Amino acid sequence: MVELDWSGRRLLLAGSVGPERVRARLDRDEPRWFEPLHVRDEAAARTRIAEQVAVGADAVVAPTWLTHRRALLPLGETRRARDWTAAAVRVARDGVEVGLERRDAASLAAQDAVDADGGSAPSPIALRAPLVGAALPALDDEPEPGSGRLLPRDAAADRDYRDQAGLLADMEPDFILVTGQRTDAEARTAVSGAADTGLATWVAATTAEAGATDDGASLARWAESCRHAGASLVLLPPPTETSARVGVDTGSLWGGLVTNGASNTNGASNTNGTSNTNDSTKAAVSDQAR
Repeated sequence: MVELDWSGRRLLLAGSVGPERVRARLDRDEPRWFEPLHVRDEAAARTRIAEQVAVGADAVVAPTWLTHRRALLPLGETRRARDWTAAAVRVARDGVEVGLERRDAASLAAQDAVDADGGSAPSPIALRAPLVGAALPALDDEPEPGSGRLLPRDAAADRDYRDQAGLLADMEPDFILVTGQRTDAEARTAVSGAADTGLATWVAATTAEAGATDDGASLARWAESCRHAGASLVLLPPPTETSARVGVDTGSLWGGLVTNGASNTNGASNTNGTSNTNDSTKAAVSDQAR
């Protein structure tokens, strides 16, 4: 189980690029069109994660958005679920290693430049090796593979979330990120399946929960529901007065979403922080959570 102790320092949870989360479409000019991006171009996927780590990401998410059986069913590639999930986590681990090397090289270069000028550089902030998470996205929007007979929707969802969570756990990420579920019930099912693996389970609020207008009551119920289902960390963007209050009241984290260089960090200096990777490339967070 991952234990967080960041001493109040602002954190960065790196997100994903859009194409990693978009279903493949037939491309007659690309014979490997049906493969996830990290399989089709492993070097590029590794480089993206390395770049995130090099600039200071504290946690990255392996591109497991489309490696579950429901995503692969229409492609006739469900047999690839384990291999492509393993590849995603491996690429993330490799990207972290490359990124740390780049980070160290940049630090040494900066120190050399200061020494050449005869000055003294400020003491660097001690950074931990970034955590590697694996995404457990919404499954209910995808076709249901079945098991020889039709199952009730909730039973099928529970089965498939637990199957994919177990597959992710086999790859030994540091945490599972549950994100994108459209309903409270689906979020609880996903969180429960992930938490039962024994891995730290983070759950990120969707735009619907974060944008609730009933003075935060729905958001608070959602956060408490996810906690009860086993979430070890609940992430509540964006940093509005409502989400900040709910974050404090429920022990959740909240923070500023950073997308395409634009930052929304109202209140992100609070010592309770969070991030969401639903549609971001990077999110600024600060926390003192365990």
